[in-house]
Amino acid sequence: MTPMGLAPVDIVVEDETIVWVGVDCDPSEGDMVVDLAGLYVLPGFVDMHTHLHLRVGQYSVADDFQTGTAAALAGGTTTVVEYVTPDPGETFTSALDRWRRVSEKSRADYAFHVCIPRVTDDVLDELPGLIRQGITGFKVFLAYPDRLMLSTAEIGRVMSVVGPAGGVVFVHAEDGVEVERLRAEAVSMGRKAPIEHARTRPARTEVEAVSLILDLVEKTRCPTVVVHVSCGETMELLAEARSRGLPVFGETCPHYLWLTERQLLRPFEEAIHYICSPPIRTASDAMKLWDGLCTGVLQFVATDHCPFFSEARNSADSFDKVPNGISGIGARFNLTFAGGLYSGRFGMERLAHVLSTHPAMICGLYPRKGVIAPGADADLVVVDPFGRTDLGEEPLAGACDFNPWEGIEAPGRLLAVMGRGEWLWREHDLSAKPGRGRFQERRRLSHNLLAHLLGKDMAWIFCP
Repeated sequence: MTPMGLAPVDIVVEDETIVWVGVDCDPSEGDMVVDLAGLYVLPGFVDMHTHLHLRVGQYSVADDFQTGTAAALAGGTTTVVEYVTPDPGETFTSALDRWRRVSEKSRADYAFHVCIPRVTDDVLDELPGLIRQGITGFKVFLAYPDRLMLSTAEIGRVMSVVGPAGGVVFVHAEDGVEVERLRAEAVSMGRKAPIEHARTRPARTEVEAVSLILDLVEKTRCPTVVVHVSCGETMELLAEARSRGLPVFGETCPHYLWLTERQLLRPFEEAIHYICSPPIRTASDAMKLWDGLCTGVLQFVATDHCPFFSEARNSADSFDKVPNGISGIGARFNLTFAGGLYSGRFGMERLAHVLSTHPAMICGLYPRKGVIAPGADADLVVVDPFGRTDLGEEPLAGACDFNPWEGIEAPGRLLAVMGRGEWLWREHDLSAKPGRGRFQERRRLSHNLLAHLLGKDMAWIFCP
């Protein structure tokens, strides 16, 4: 996969960088030559939505930067973008220092988004400085009152600062007030089964929140990503907004593409492992999300990787007490390959776009990441499209003791993964050491890349 699309080319790597892409390369004596005839080589994947150092109440997520990035590399992801979430009253500087310390164990390259749990003049004054430091993504919430939820006026203020400074706003879009009302009503009536998680977060709460966000995008013109899109109606709103030229983008996740709310009807001790926010929805919603990936309404498949050990979930006696999150950091390639390329929905180029190129662009990592071209980091993924992968094998499954993809043998096989010129994974052998990952400063979002993501320009670089 080159900037001109799929082509039978030679790739020359020196040290950490791709230095040449072309045909009929004449290697010098002593050069290492790897023959990959009959296989596909894609740019290393970028997962733009991970949680590897998150605590919810008294429980921490199951994977950390060491185990989580081992699973990521086994699944072809060479760069993760982690959300930094300050504790109540904690400064951005303090939170970032904490994340920098734990990320020193990362086997993959990494970058940061920052969550904004409150808005003050001082907070807004800090944001341009963070962008200059290479942290260009900021997450805001319309959910979780008393913890993370902001008002639309506050989110508008954030957008008014972030957009002109070259940053991007990422939005968790659910109507938090209505969700909390429905949750309280269900619990008061004794409805505590896992399926109530979906019933108290109906699709309309996502759709209404996205409508509010689109109004703010229209006013501020701030580049904005709606994360973990879960329902077809949201996708339709995004399509209409993009047709009007609004700089708004959509991310979905493997669990919304492959799982349905029927998982929440399982026995309590099983169903609680499928609780995430927004909830997994219907098969019809999943089909519409696949359509959105095909047509370009949705540009990214990320994981929102946030698994919790069974101990944390089993301690709950009601859906509203279960820590939310599903694993997927190692399974993302195979699940997207199976439903996209293998099912005939789209080709290998589109697969590379949604897993690598477009995430790298919106996160300010392109063209260092997300492309096979001279000057880019030598992050390469070797794919056998005719192979098969057991999604329960280690380290692909991560550290959690529950894997929603256990028992699935998926089409497609990753034979090798290179990161910055070093083979990190080759046929079950993980050679990447903890700490080899490197922090990636992010560039401000350029007008050219924004135009490409909107499908308005630069079609010669990648076929949208």
